[in-house]
Amino acid sequence: MGRKNSSEPSIAMLVKKATRYNLNEYCYLRKLSVTSLYNGYISKKAAKILASDGIKVG
Repeated sequence: MGRKNSSEPSIAMLVKKATRYNLNEYCYLRKLSVTSLYNGYISKKAAKILASDGIKVG
């Protein structure tokens, strides 16, 4: 889980910074898969939702 040996913040930190929710709550509200995001897989649907909330993911 998470990014090892990387200076980039994790997806959980980006979500927490952009919203007031932790990753589990955010995924529940937006109907996204928490395990996919933890494992690093970001679908087109998830990328679109994250971008609409101002969260930039690579």
